[in-house]
Amino acid sequence: MGKNVLGVFNYDEEAVIAVQQLKSDGYPIDEISFVINHDGFKDTLEKRTGAAVDIINQEETIFQKIKNIFSNDPYTNNFEEKLAGLGLPENKAINYASELEAGKILMLAGSDYQLDARGEKTLAESETFGHDKTPHS
Repeated sequence: MGKNVLGVFNYDEEAVIAVQQLKSDGYPIDEISFVINHDGFKDTLEKRTGAAVDIINQEETIFQKIKNIFSNDPYTNNFEEKLAGLGLPENKAINYASELEAGKILMLAGSDYQLDARGEKTLAESETFGHDKTPHS
């Protein structure tokens, strides 16, 4: 099942408030997860929201290092690959890799779940909430 980004946050408290809002609206917590690039927010997010937290980082595996030696592109953004591996469509993984690289918190949900500009559940493409109000394509 694919994933969508519901929100991008600078701080764990912002993410906790967003999850509390979603829970009060009846959004199933088992559909929400977070992605971060360090473990600084992991405990807070897990304990205060009940959502799963994935930590991904820019470290390359041995296979990736060998692949990069033979590639024409000397730099491969592993955040893009890892986000795609978590279920984000490739175009969204590319867009959100820079947010993750900057240390921000990504809130994900199954592809059937999205929010409209008012925070209402919808199946239509919509804006994320959090500090970043710019829709990503």
